[in-house]
Amino acid sequence: MKDAKTKLQTAYYSLLNGNVTIDGSAVGIGDKLNPPDTYPQVIISDWTDTEESDKYHLGSEVTIRLLIYDRQEQDNGSRADLYSISDQIKQIIKARPDPIDLSPNFKNVWTRLDNEVSLPKDLSDTHITFGIQQRFRHEIEQL
Repeated sequence: MKDAKTKLQTAYYSLLNGNVTIDGSAVGIGDKLNPPDTYPQVIISDWTDTEESDKYHLGSEVTIRLLIYDRQEQDNGSRADLYSISDQIKQIIKARPDPIDLSPNFKNVWTRLDNEVSLPKDLSDTHITFGIQQRFRHEIEQL
């Protein structure tokens, strides 16, 4: 079976980059932590891949983990922007018809939010950093 993970990660970047916004400004999307002064940000993090092939088709279940971070001044800490980013991502990734194009070698059969977890807040002398982890699961079929 061919490997669909790179194609899936690229699709995530294309779908989210420029389309997740707060107050009219695009949220940074990438595969590594941006400099500390660029919040909010979304990191396309790690993945899992479980083969689901049989003698009739080649397929796998692939998960992609997203890490969403926002930082606020300590006395004005609110998760409102973080929740808005999380909701926008879910709407984009789970839109119908399916927005994830893996052609010509693969087809995204279905997508679901596997889980969503609030990350522990990080306190500094001047800021609070909030985070959310989202894991999306995909059934991918090799064409």
